[in-house]
Amino acid sequence: MATTKKVKRVPRDTTVEIGLMQNQSAFIPQGDINAYSNANLVGAKAGKAAAKLPEIYKLCRSYSQGGGFVASVLWMWRVLLLDGLRIEFQGKTDEWQRTQGNALKDLVDNIALELLTCESAAVIWVENTSGVAHWQVPDSENLTYCVLFGDQSLKVKLPKVSDMTGVVDRYKNAMKDGVAWGDANNEGWRIAMFGKRNLLQSPPRLYSVFEEIAALNLLRIGDFNGAWAAKDLVRHYSKGHEIKTGDKAGDPRHFLKTTQAKKIKAELLKKQGYWDLIANFDVALKYYFLDAAFFDEKKYAGLMARMVQWAGPISGLMKGEVDRLPALRAEGAYLRSKIAGLAEEVLNATGFLQGAAKATGVRVTFNTRTFETPKGLLELVRLSHGNGLASPQTAREEIGYDDERESERMMTAHSKAKAYTPPFEAKQGMATGSGETGGRPVETL
Repeated sequence: MATTKKVKRVPRDTTVEIGLMQNQSAFIPQGDINAYSNANLVGAKAGKAAAKLPEIYKLCRSYSQGGGFVASVLWMWRVLLLDGLRIEFQGKTDEWQRTQGNALKDLVDNIALELLTCESAAVIWVENTSGVAHWQVPDSENLTYCVLFGDQSLKVKLPKVSDMTGVVDRYKNAMKDGVAWGDANNEGWRIAMFGKRNLLQSPPRLYSVFEEIAALNLLRIGDFNGAWAAKDLVRHYSKGHEIKTGDKAGDPRHFLKTTQAKKIKAELLKKQGYWDLIANFDVALKYYFLDAAFFDEKKYAGLMARMVQWAGPISGLMKGEVDRLPALRAEGAYLRSKIAGLAEEVLNATGFLQGAAKATGVRVTFNTRTFETPKGLLELVRLSHGNGLASPQTAREEIGYDDERESERMMTAHSKAKAYTPPFEAKQGMATGSGETGGRPVETL
């Protein structure tokens, strides 16, 4: 016969917040809670680090996709690096570029996100005879990359899916054991990483601040618990006093009586707005709050200083430090070279772009003015273009104009001179060369 255990109910007015506070970690993502215990995944024996890389990559991904300082840094880098992203094709019509070019920007975006998070990224694809290959940027924790005497190999573990309809047997097995990618005739892959190309990928730079992130999370939990404890107001009403000296020392004659306590409680429950209290000198009413020092931001100072050092030049931009721009420009150029290098390798690979009028010489470009201050850009234009040191094409690139498009529009404007010629000059009044009776300026085509 089953027995039921009687649970003792706790009255509502009993203090139970301590029990709640001890369980507040349930509100924090599990990856953050495990960060401290996983922070030492790579121990003294570096040879064991490779076996723990998938866990490191997963933690890096949880930080990049969540909130907090790390996610903000990676998001800002992503926005800056992809500013003005453009994919240029040769041998394709403008319409094809507008449709397929915009779709392939997602490929570059995926590469940038994976490189910023795990500092290694791979693109795998299956050829599509009717157009762009079916591509994917897999999570780094599902990859095993090896290079030995010039021979490279990539083993991919595909994510599990519930519906296997239409899935090739080769990929069904890869969901469990992984597959050597590229063995099949219609498969291709490329990989890029920030570190040295070794037998396996290396722990990303984000790994170096795991302990700081864990400590930051612990402080956040403390602040959360403090705020949780403060949600219920503690009101302390005291009456009576202790006799400490004389022949009546220790006599409880002035202690609070039970009847008095009940009366005071009844009056407090009825309190609304102001309250008239008539009592003798030994009556006190106090409200208890956590000291403001408990939430003082100074306790984060040391941790945030180390986090800022990890973030590098981008942290200077977040704080408005213009003098960090040269270092930011150099790091941005390096990161862009990795992103564009991998993307161009893939887009120009045999079999990736197929169909009518195959594209050749695909280029990935970005806004060249991203890491320039307005003052610096104006000075550059004044010195280089004003003195004839740069071509009009370079000038257009630096101010964000597409050279080919502007040239086409210039030719259109010249072919329709009257439609694009102003009847007067705003500063001079009547346009020069128009004659005594006014009219349009003389054409000089």
